[in-house]
Order: sequence, then structure tokens, then C-alpha cells
Amino acid sequence: MNTRVCAITGQNFQVSDQHIAFLHKLEELNPYLKSSFPFPRFHPVETIRRITVFGNLSHLYRSKSVLSGKDLLTRFSPSSGYRLVTSDEFWSDQVDNSKFSQNIDFSKSFIAQFVELYSKVLMLPLGVINAENSNYVNGARNVKNCYMCFTTTESQDCLYCHSHYNGNDNLDCVYVSKCQNCYASSDLSNCYECQHCQDCENCSMCFSCLDCRGCQDCIASVGLANQQYCIFNRQYSAADYQQEKAKLNLSSYKARKQLLSDFDDYIIEGCFKINRVVNSSDCSGVYIRNSDNLEHCFNASNSRDSGYMLVIQNSSDCWYSYAVDCEMVYGGANYNVKNSGFCYAMFGADSCWYSHWLFNNCTNCFGCIGLKNKSYCILNKEYSKEEYFELVPRIVNLMKKYGEWGEFMSIDYAPYSYHESWASDYMEGLSDQELLNRGYRIDTYDWNMDASGARPSDQLPDNDFSIEEFIGAKIVCEISNRVFNYQKKELDFYKRMKIPLPRRHWERRLAGIFNKRVKMS
Repeated sequence: MNTRVCAITGQNFQVSDQHIAFLHKLEELNPYLKSSFPFPRFHPVETIRRITVFGNLSHLYRSKSVLSGKDLLTRFSPSSGYRLVTSDEFWSDQVDNSKFSQNIDFSKSFIAQFVELYSKVLMLPLGVINAENSNYVNGARNVKNCYMCFTTTESQDCLYCHSHYNGNDNLDCVYVSKCQNCYASSDLSNCYECQHCQDCENCSMCFSCLDCRGCQDCIASVGLANQQYCIFNRQYSAADYQQEKAKLNLSSYKARKQLLSDFDDYIIEGCFKINRVVNSSDCSGVYIRNSDNLEHCFNASNSRDSGYMLVIQNSSDCWYSYAVDCEMVYGGANYNVKNSGFCYAMFGADSCWYSHWLFNNCTNCFGCIGLKNKSYCILNKEYSKEEYFELVPRIVNLMKKYGEWGEFMSIDYAPYSYHESWASDYMEGLSDQELLNRGYRIDTYDWNMDASGARPSDQLPDNDFSIEEFIGAKIVCEISNRVFNYQKKELDFYKRMKIPLPRRHWERRLAGIFNKRVKMS
């Protein structure tokens, strides 16, 4: 009886006993809803895909504050129609989104009323806390001298990084922690001067290594522990290693590209098994550490008793999508949230439902947007405690009437196209036609950057270059034909680390690194 057929893909899926137990527990915690939670209509992976299309970190746009007219940078494209204000304005007394409250209309869809509220409230353009000399960041906290970094905390002097924690002087890195001087790598911890590495820990001065621990001075090696002077897993003396390394000529773009290709072939031919579940029990999924009883979870750490999470950290009893420091949360993207469901971008909340962008410990809110430290609110209107608990079950019944209760809101209301959202980074790829068939929006972008005088990437120097020559120079991406340029700090990094100039726009470079990771499917 637990077998379902996805209403989107037609694919069969099971609602596990663990998931059912979670739903019962959530019902018991919230008797005032006077409702059970229905079994999902969509395959769990498709559910997560539909939630993640509501989020965007790395695509930034220019806009203006509706209050002051000041220029601002935002995660929301102009086509979203959202009313934006500067960060200072949002956190000041100028913004109180309860002023845009709405009365409940029981004659029409509750989600339609929620979307109407979205068109009125004032929105925070970016998620940034304490960013010094770091204007082009999002999802950032306590960063300094960073540029185009996303979901980054306690870091400095980094460029083009995503999910970067407690590190400095890194470039083109994804999911790295406590690293320094690393380049074009992913899933590193406590590494130093590593380039093109993946799934490595406590390594230094390694190049194109995979699943290595405690290694140094190794090249194109996989699955090693506490080794030094290895190339393609072959041991060398210190002197011979330096001779072989010199022959590889890693400062040459062509030679580097060839070695990376050879290593890819070496991995395929060797059929190496990479362990991406570490110090965990009863877990399925990948990139899991220090966790227990996780069902098909990715990018997990210090978590338990949860299922189908794309990212989960320091959380328990959470299902579907993204949770950091959460407990008993269902369907959405949440930070420091408890006992809530179908919410997105919540930062400190308890007992909230179908709400977005709530801050500073909101409690008992239903269908609210952009509030700060509010309680007993529906559509941003504040009620007495008694009124709130009398209205909520009526709203649940209204949502049942329109087929809205028990699942995240429709992708018809997502503010982003599919490739603009972070779904494309984390989810297994689908063709544009298949995405359209499933109801996702596909947009094409004209980045409108003057290409006059831009250099084709194949005309860049193979190795040594002059920093002064390339400051402000326009380059044509070899993949997308999008024009880009190098930052001065970026050029300094390449020169210092003897790295040839990249031929691709930074978005394409990060996409390539994400594509090497295992994606949810």
C-alpha cells in the first residue's frame, strides 16, 4: 500500500516506513492542525527538484531599492517583480512587512493569496552577514576580501567558491573546509596547495588526486593514505618525483589538460571504489559524515533520522530538501527551524507553515513572508493566540479543497528558471525538453557584455603570462562564448601558484566541478 506513482514522471516509488513514522510524529506534535499529512504525490527526487527551483545563490542581478532608489545587487532577477530594498533598509525600522497584511479570503485558493502577498512585501536582496570588502557574495557570513563566493562562512581572500567554510586564499572550489591555497577542487578538508583534487583530507601539494588521506606531493593518484611522492599511484624517490613532475610541465595549459584527461581515463579503467559515507551507520546516499539513519541523503553531516535531503547539517527528523540546525522540518529550505513544514528560506523559526523569508525567531506563522520576530500571524496579519489556532484548521481545509495541503507550492510560482536555480548544480541533469515537459521554465540569457576587442580563449598564452597585460582584458569563454575578464587578485593567484590562465567563464568552471560530484537522482 506504500507504493505510489509519481504524478509528474509516472515513476513508481515507495513511501518508506521511516517516512510514515515521521509524518505521524509531525501530526502528534501539531494537533491544532486537525489534519493528517497526505502521502506525497511526487517521487521524492522530483519533490526536491521542485523545491530547489525556488532558490538561487550564484546568479546576481543589479536593481534599485523601491524605498530610496539606491543601487543594489540581488539574487532576484528583474523579471521576478519583487519589491527590493537595501540590506540596511530591510533591517531598519523602515521595513515592517506586517504593514502589507491581508485578510483571509475563504472563497479562493490560499496559495493564490500567498502569491499576492509576495507582490507587496519588501524583500532582502541577498543573504549576507558581516562581509568586509566582499560585495559580490551571497549566502555569506563573516567573510573578508571574497569575490563571487556563495554559501561561504568564516573565510577570506577567496574567489569563485561555493559551500566554502573556514578557509582562505582558495579559488574555484566547491565544498571545501579549512583549506588554503587550493584550486579547482571539491570536497576537501584540511588541505593545503591542492589543485584539481576531489574527496581528499589532510593533504598538501597534491595535484589531481582523488580520495586521498594524509598525502603530500602526489599527482594523479587515488585511494592513498599517508603517502608521498606518488604519480598514478606509483611510488618514487624524492629526487625522481621532482624530475617526473618537471616533465609533466603542470604550468602549461595543454600539458595540464592532457594530464587531467589521462587521470579521468585512469579512474575509469581502475574501477576504484570511493567511500563517500564516513563514520556513519544505516545511511544511504553520498557525502555523508558523522550521521545515523539517513535515507537517500546528500551533503550530510552530524545528522540523523531523516530522508531525501539534498543538504542536511546538524539536524534531525527532517524530510525533503535542505536543513541546517533544524529539527522536525518537512519540505523546504530552512536554517535553525523546528516543527515546521513547506517553508522556504526561514532563518530561526518554530511551528511555521507555508511561509518564506522569515527572520529572527518567528513562531506560529502561516502563509507569511518577510517578517521579523513575529508570532501568530497569517498572511502577515497578527492575531491573538486563540484566533490563530481557530483559523489554522480552517485554512488547512481550504487548502485541501484546492489540492494544496501537504506539499510544497507549485513550481508555477518559482521566481527562477531551472538553470538559474541551484537545482542544476545538485540534481541529476535532464534535457531542456524533459524539463519543459515537467513544467519547469527554461530561459535563455543575453548577458549583453560588449565583445569588441575580446580575445578568443585559444589565443591565450599556454603558460607564463603578464599580469599587467590581462588586467581588464576581455576573454571569450571556450564553452559558452560569454565574455569575461580576470580579477587582479585572481591573476596574482595564478601567477603565484603557476597556474595557466583558464579558458572558461567562472560559472562554467564551477559547473564543471559540480558535474564531477555525485548528484541526486
